[in-house]
Order: sequence, then C-alpha cells, then structure tokens
Amino acid sequence: MAQSDHRPPAVSPVNEAAVLSALPLTVVTMDAAGVITWVSPRFAGLMDPRGSFAPEDRPVLVGRNVIELVHPDDQLFAAQLLEFGSGIAGRLMGPIQLRYLTFDGEARYTEAWSVNCLDDPDIGAYLLVVTEEAGRHRVGEAVSMVAEGAGFHQVMDLVVRAMTCLPMKGPALMVERTADSAFAILAEAAEPPSPGGRNGLGWEALFESSRSSREVVTHRLEDLDPSVGEAARAAGLNVLWSVAVPSFDRQIRLMCWHDGDGAPSPNQALHMRQAVDLLGLSLTQDRQRAELEYLAYHDALTGLPNRSHLYERMSDVTGDGISVLYLDLDGFKAVNDRHGHQVGDRLLVKVGEVLTSSVRDSDTVVRVGGDEFVVICPAPLDDDQLRALADRLIRRITDIDEVDGLPVRVGASAGLVPHGAGGTLDDLIREADTALYRAKSEGRGSWRMAEAGV
Repeated sequence: MAQSDHRPPAVSPVNEAAVLSALPLTVVTMDAAGVITWVSPRFAGLMDPRGSFAPEDRPVLVGRNVIELVHPDDQLFAAQLLEFGSGIAGRLMGPIQLRYLTFDGEARYTEAWSVNCLDDPDIGAYLLVVTEEAGRHRVGEAVSMVAEGAGFHQVMDLVVRAMTCLPMKGPALMVERTADSAFAILAEAAEPPSPGGRNGLGWEALFESSRSSREVVTHRLEDLDPSVGEAARAAGLNVLWSVAVPSFDRQIRLMCWHDGDGAPSPNQALHMRQAVDLLGLSLTQDRQRAELEYLAYHDALTGLPNRSHLYERMSDVTGDGISVLYLDLDGFKAVNDRHGHQVGDRLLVKVGEVLTSSVRDSDTVVRVGGDEFVVICPAPLDDDQLRALADRLIRRITDIDEVDGLPVRVGASAGLVPHGAGGTLDDLIREADTALYRAKSEGRGSWRMAEAGV
C-alpha cells in the first residue's frame, strides 16, 4: 500500500519590505534620546494624510526628535514614557494614546506601542509602532464635549472630522433640509465634492432615498449629478454613504465619501450610526437647553418676556436711549370674580397679543407680573409718539369685549417715561410705575407722563 505524502506545501518567502508597506501601521526606530533613525514607508501618509506635500517637499524626519512631532499638550507625557521605557528593556509598552501634528500642523490622535530594543544586537534601537488616527478618538472627544454641555455645532464639527479617520477615512459633510425645502451645508471636512454644488440642486434625491434614521444608504456615482460624479472620480472617490441624524424637528444627514466600492462594511456602518446617534443626543441637549432658557426669560402664560428678561437681559439699557410705558389693567379683578381665573388667564393672553401687535418690531413688551405690563421703546420715539402709543394701547385694550364668547369689560391705565430722561432701567421703571399710580388714582383709563428729572 502506497504511503501518503504528508510533506507540508512549499511556502513562499515573505517580502518583509512589502509587508511593512502594506501594514496599516507605521514603524519608527529611535535612539535612546528619542532621535528618529529610520521610518517605514507608510509614515509619510501618516504625517501627510491629505497628500498636500510632494515627496520632495515633505519635511525630513530622520534626525528629528520624536517628541517634536507630538502635540504640545502631550509632549510632557511622551517624554515621561520615553524615560520610563529606558528602564524596561525588551518589554512592550502600550497602547499609548497621543496626539501628533501632521506636516501641515493638524492635530490627530494615534495609538502607539513601544519596545526598548537598544540592547538587542540585531536591532539596537527603540521601536515605536504607530497607527493611523481612529475616528473613535474624535468621537470619544465629542462624547466628552456633549457631557460638558458643548453646543451642537461644536460637536458636529468634531464628528465630521472623525469621518476622515479610520475606519471611514474619507471626506464628509453634514447637510440639512430646511423648512422651506432649501438645503444648507452645516459642516464639511476636506472639501468633498458636493452633490449639485452649493446651490442646493441635486440634494433632494439623497434625502428621499431613505427616511430611516438607522439605515446607511449607498449612493453610487452614476446615481449622482454628472458633474458631482466627475469631481468625485477625479478625487479618487467611488461611493457616497449617507445616514439621517435622529431628530423630530430637523432633517439632517451625515454624508461620507469613500474610495471603496459598494456598501460600507459592518464596522463602517456601525461607526456612522454611532456618530449620528451622538449628533442626535447633542441636538436634543441643545433643544432642552434652549427650552430651559426660554422658560427662564419668558412668561409661561403669555409667552412674553418676563421680569428676569427685563432686568437681566436689558440691564445695561439707560434712559438716554429708550422710552418706557408701564401699563396696568383696569377691572381685571372683576373679570376673574365673574368668570373665574381660567377666563382671566385667557384675557391676559389676549392683552399680550394686542400689545405685541400694536407696537413696533423694535419695541419689547414684558409681562412683569399679574395684570401689569411694561413696554420698552428704543429711540427714535419722541414725546408725541409716546403719547400716541399710550392712547392706542389703552383704546385697543378697552375694545376687548369678549373672551371665548364670554362678555368682558376691561380697561387700562399707563405711566410714561420719555426718551432722554436719563437714569438706569430700574430708575425708569420705578418712575413709570409712579406715573401709573397717578393715572389710576386720577380716574383710570388714561396715562400720565412721569415728572421731569428721573
């Protein structure tokens, strides 16, 4: 019976130089002081990720100290690592997270491993293995920004920059379809080809392709505007991926160009979904912050600016630049007593609407409490115009004769402080209140001008 041949198949020798060039890692050798003695071919791509420098123009790296390539804020940490590594010959140290500076001065993250082989007769150097920047570092920084309360636009810019890193490694942009169906580029990295350019043409199909906030959609070049496809091909890009940012009131998509072909890998799709989830969280945080700020400075019933708005946001206003009208309703208590507080509340809302529609866009109507309102009128508004405004407001409030079909009878009295009276805002309001008191005590349904010398 013939014996089987169990000899292992012949193995081709490994081209170590080719392996070093193909690895998504950069190998650096250094002496004991950190001076670079050799770098692998991929190091140029790490330092010049956008290919901005011709090979002959790239700064010489051999002979420079590796600490010089580290971001200034991380240099002390890097120096401490180098010193520590000198005492642990032959042991791998890492992963080390650092920021480095590219040839054009951009800060990028990296993970590095080092091993002290200075005493190894075959190597005789410090070895440093460095990875290209990973998008998760940028996204991690964006997570910290959200936790610290940073605004959406800050987070968005960082997330878009994260798309230029592994695993995406391509130009990216954020586009919003606004309420009037126009399109706006909110942020972009590396100036990618823009579908339809900046005039908004060509975006519609990209937004309509999917309404799912979790689906990453693949757009092939032949499906885009021809001019965009040509620009993408010229830039070495073959596909555009997009995914919606979760939001109940805005339509925003994150779009990423890539030099690959077809759909994103599971890892790339996960990276995009995690990015837009973070953006959605930041949008929600911005909206909640805006709602809280609105509630802090606006009256919950009428929606008008409140006393806090008056004294905090307008505290630097002086009498040289404004006129003040302090108004109080006449007969409001009778409406409450007859119809109840719900009708009284709706009457206050109606009064607020009347006041807002009766003043200039530059004027500010404030509900300071109860049935009292203050109108701040910036110049130019002379004394005659201020008197005419007071007459108009009193008349229009008196014309209110029903609320939700129920008959009401209400009037108003006012105190006025003219433009140029001088004094702080608090002084002006106090004088207007005093004039209002005179108007009410002298018959109601009228106004009185504050005495001179505020």
